[in-house]
Amino acid sequence: MLLPLAMNPDCPTVTERHSPAEGGETVLLVEDNVSIREATEKILRECGYVVLDAGSGEEAIAIARRHAGKIDVLLADIDMPGMNGVETANQIRPEQPELRVLYVSGDESHAHVLPDNGVPVVFFRKPFTGAALLGKLREVLESEPRRTAKKSEK
Repeated sequence: MLLPLAMNPDCPTVTERHSPAEGGETVLLVEDNVSIREATEKILRECGYVVLDAGSGEEAIAIARRHAGKIDVLLADIDMPGMNGVETANQIRPEQPELRVLYVSGDESHAHVLPDNGVPVVFFRKPFTGAALLGKLREVLESEPRRTAKKSEK
């Protein structure tokens, strides 16, 4: 005998909470763990986001410089070999002044050392579900973007 699948109301599925119509923004995903990067990229693309993916901070900077359009959010692992997520954001931000940042890490102690330069920065702890990631990403995307002095003078 087969039983129907029980849904946990506290843990909605990705498709219940987020439709592709909510996506469309460009996410620069920086994650050195290939399986996490591929799974995250798949979730984001299925929900309509444009995803630029990189396996390192250096690669992310090169991708950001080649990208002709706006990058709405940097989704970066904090703890990576070579250039970490914070250093990566600091290198990309001058060319993407309204960049929002969502840092992820399995180490909660990183949340207390993130820079606060008037830039929307959010820490998100690994492991996470697809629905939780999408909810946090929407929160970041709907936050006020950083404004440069030049733009506020207009």
